[in-house]
Amino acid sequence: MEKLKPIKRSKELAPLSREHHDGLMLVWKIRRGIKKGIQLERIGKYVQFFYQNSLRRHFEIEEEYVFLLLSQHNMERKEAEAQHLVLRRQIEEMSDIAQLINACLIEFSDLLERHIRFEERILFPLIEKEADPVLFSTYGKMLIDEEVKGCAIYNDEFWL
Repeated sequence: MEKLKPIKRSKELAPLSREHHDGLMLVWKIRRGIKKGIQLERIGKYVQFFYQNSLRRHFEIEEEYVFLLLSQHNMERKEAEAQHLVLRRQIEEMSDIAQLINACLIEFSDLLERHIRFEERILFPLIEKEADPVLFSTYGKMLIDEEVKGCAIYNDEFWL
């Protein structure tokens, strides 16, 4: 398998790229927990915690600042918005711990990974190339101020 080179991200979008790394770590922790046979309730509680303390605000920031850099008719913007909607629905479904099933966590982790890769490889390069430079710079300053400063400490490190 060919190793992909790291993507050089603009300073305006770099904070979101750092948060994407945290999202990929969530994916890894879910998969690791499932592989280790951890109770789904424990994994689901962590997903809820991560969403409330990091991912929810990350989505809001992208929707308030980043997606607006593209036309509302832009297909990539529409795709990213649709992915956010599906991910939120899945989080809501997971909030009922009694209904958690293995497939739900796997589906969520797969979708989150695909979403992050889509934004990093397709959406963000498109924005960096096509966004109005003045607007991009203005929103970029706001993004830097809004950066989610990592997820709070979680005591049940089931993935270790």
